[in-house]
Amino acid sequence: MLLAASFSLCQSAASPEVLKDLAPTGSCAPPYLGKAVLAQPDAGTGQAEGHYADLAMELGRRLGVPVDWSYQAGQGVFDAVKDGAWDVSWSRSSR
Repeated sequence: MLLAASFSLCQSAASPEVLKDLAPTGSCAPPYLGKAVLAQPDAGTGQAEGHYADLAMELGRRLGVPVDWSYQAGQGVFDAVKDGAWDVSWSRSSR
């Protein structure tokens, strides 16, 4: 499903199916991890910045939805996804 969603993001507008999967609340809601290497608030604007934030902002732009940084990740991050507090995230992998 994720691969299909990724391909469809190359199109000009996201399909309703992709929006339902990646932005079910009408916004792209990644958990704000609070790790400076991933995303941190800009001192001047307070907006999230960093490569994790860049990915979220680009996904939101391509989906045509705002990015909601309201979920502050911490204890219970996996339970929070079940409750709809956040709905999209990235992870790095290594060999």
